[in-house]
Amino acid sequence: MHSNRGGNGAFLVVIMYIIMRSLLGYHFSICCWIELRWRLAVKNFVADWIRQIAIVILSRSLVF
Repeated sequence: MHSNRGGNGAFLVVIMYIIMRSLLGYHFSICCWIELRWRLAVKNFVADWIRQIAIVILSRSLVF
């Protein structure tokens, strides 16, 4: 049993998650996860948009 350190760590993480979820509430944890995913998606979208604008500006400045 003592050789299974990775499984023990995962078990500890699950216990921590269950404790946090019971303290904060199931709905709150789901909202946090959705908000984090949404923020990440928005950040990626904005980064791509800025990159596209930069490419357009650079290509136009090279043409003219």
